[in-house]
Formats: sequence, C-alpha cells, structure tokens
Amino acid sequence: CSSGTYKSSLGSQACTSCPAGTSTYGTGSTQASDCQCAAGYGYSTSSSSCTACAVGKYKSYTGNSVCTDCSAGKYSTVGATANCTCNLGYTQSGSTCAACSSGTYKSSLGSQACTSCPAGTSTYVTGSTQVSDCQCTAGYGSNAASSSGCSPCAAGKYKSDLGNFVCTDCSAGKYSTVGATACLTCRANSYSAAGSSQSGCVCNSGYGATTITEACQACAAGTYSDSTMNECVTCAAGKYSDSARFGCVSCPAYSSSSAGSSSGCTGCVIGHYKPLAGSSPCTACPAHMTTLSGASTSQSDCVCDKGYTLNLSSGLCVACAAGTYKSQLGSSAC
Repeated sequence: CSSGTYKSSLGSQACTSCPAGTSTYGTGSTQASDCQCAAGYGYSTSSSSCTACAVGKYKSYTGNSVCTDCSAGKYSTVGATANCTCNLGYTQSGSTCAACSSGTYKSSLGSQACTSCPAGTSTYVTGSTQVSDCQCTAGYGSNAASSSGCSPCAAGKYKSDLGNFVCTDCSAGKYSTVGATACLTCRANSYSAAGSSQSGCVCNSGYGATTITEACQACAAGTYSDSTMNECVTCAAGKYSDSARFGCVSCPAYSSSSAGSSSGCTGCVIGHYKPLAGSSPCTACPAHMTTLSGASTSQSDCVCDKGYTLNLSSGLCVACAAGTYKSQLGSSAC
C-alpha cells in the first residue's frame, strides 16, 4: 500500500485511504491506527482529530503532535508544512526575521529587504508595514504638491515632531532657516515679526549692524537708525544727532552743520544766511554783498561790500565809479 493508505486484511482487495488530514509514515501500512496527522495538520485533543495548522503555525512531518508556532516576526498561512516566512514589517536577518528599522517599511511577506521611506519622511516605530506609515519628519511639513507629500519648512517656520501636519510660524523675536526643527532667538538689541527669516531680525531704533549676523551696536553720535533700518546712517548736512540716535534733528533757521554732526548746529558765517529750519545749508549772499553779522536768516540781511554801492534799478551792488570810494558796509552811495 502506498503512503497515505493501509490494508488490514488478507486478500486482493484495494488499500484504504487514510481519513482527510492524515497519512502514514511510509508504505505497506496494515491498520487504520497507522494513519497519523499529515504535514500541515496537528492533533486536537479536544476533538481527537487532525485539523489544519492555523495561521502563524506549521508542521513539517506526519505524526499526532500539535502544530508549532512561527518564531517572532514570521508568518504562515493555514495548513503550512514548512517553517514560516518573514511577516509584514520584518526582513530576513540570518536565520531569523528582524523588524524593519525606523524610516523603512515592508508591505509583503517574504525575505526581501525593507523599503526606505520617501525623502523627508520616517516612521514612528520599527516594524512598519506600509508606505502610509511614513510621516513627515521634524523640519518637514505636509505639502500635497510634493511627491512625498512633505517639503522642508520655509524660513520663518519650524516643525519639531514627526507627523503629517503643517509647519508653524516662529513667534515674534525669533527666526528660522529652511528645514528648521526649532526657532532661534534674534540677536541682542533687535526684533522680528512672527514668521521671520534671519534677515527679518532688524536692529532696534538707535542700533545698527553691517551684516545680518553681526551684533547690533548703539549708533555713534552723528548717526542714527530707525525701525526700518539695520545700519546706522550718517546724518546729512544741516542735521545732527547727539545721544538719542533714533533720528537726526534739523538745524534751525540761521544755522547749519556738516554731515555726521554730533554737537549741534553753528550759525551761518558772515556773508551767508538761512531763512528756514531744515537740512539745507546756509546760502551765500549775492556777488559783492555780505552780512553785518553771522547767523543771518534772510537775504535782506545782505548788504553791499566796501567799495560797492546799490544800483536801485538792478538791485545789484556795483563798484564805486572812478574818483569815488566807500569805506563802510551798506547800501549808501560812494
């Protein structure tokens, strides 16, 4: 009789097949008790019968014994006759199956390698089983337009945790670069609006720096900065700044200053005048005219020089004619 059959009587009759799920150890079996649970079937004491090995178990030989559990990380289908294959989320490592490391996954059974998550994504745990387990890493936010669904946080934003959510604006007084996992504090004596990059950290009024990484220093006298500037700027001629440095003060009428003045304004010198307050310089009197004193405020303060007299028709000072003279300032005749 072939394997899986038996014959318990003498004669020419055919051999009898073992019941379903059973077989014999070899050929020539002589009795029904020689039929044991086949490979892939285990003995159930509760039903005193052979049943197919359940998922996650196997049995590779004939015999009335129970099915064996697959080892950790391995998997089998119903009625498995051989040792199990690596489960979802596990890959072959020597004679065992190891969980896919963080940032990888495996969505099929077998010994094949785990697959790396798309760029900018990772997994929360080891042993991940599908690409949807890959979430945006810290420094990357959800972006439906990206092939991976994630893109680096823009400058001025950050994301500190793993997960498919958007990046967050840095708070006022802080900044970040592209792909930041945390915001940094702006340099001393500067400020920024919420959601700023490093260039958005502007020196406070009265402070300046030449680069975005340099410390903000108090503006020197004769210079200033306001809330829209990063650098200290020299006061223009006709203006000055002393200790305030938040802006330059315009010189009053009759006075002016050189560019970068820190000590205030000086009166217009003799021969010059300035009618209005502001940054304009003092104006020289017309030709052959001067003023009687400094700090003049009007062109009407200009009078004819010595040796010159006023021509009433032209309003200009003309030289005394030959044979005449004038030794005083003013519009008197020669």
